[in-house]
Amino acid sequence: MLWPGGWLVIYNDGLCSRMVGNPNYETWNREQYLTRYRTPPRGDRFLSDSDAQAFGFLPCGVEQFVHEVEFTPEQLVNYLLTQTNVIAAVEAGRDDLREVAGWLLGSVGPLFTKGRKLFPSRAKCDS
Repeated sequence: MLWPGGWLVIYNDGLCSRMVGNPNYETWNREQYLTRYRTPPRGDRFLSDSDAQAFGFLPCGVEQFVHEVEFTPEQLVNYLLTQTNVIAAVEAGRDDLREVAGWLLGSVGPLFTKGRKLFPSRAKCDS
């Protein structure tokens, strides 16, 4: 429940499909990951000011920013396993989650020369 005078903040954030300092990740994402795990149809429309006003909310600000997220290969795989691309394939019975995890780790592991890598992430914060 939102109390009168309360705030509703909508936060959207997602990786930008790039690895800092390694353009090969963007190529892998486009040519291998998104080819194998296509983005399923979904409603990903942002809440417009007019939509918010129709429900009695008064839009008062929007912030957009880019930040970096640091991942090991295993952490990146765990993140990718949460994406609707993979979830849709697993739920449809096209792939087994453990097999997907193995394929992902085998595919992205070589893109990490050592340790953790940075990935740009974009965020749009409406309040």
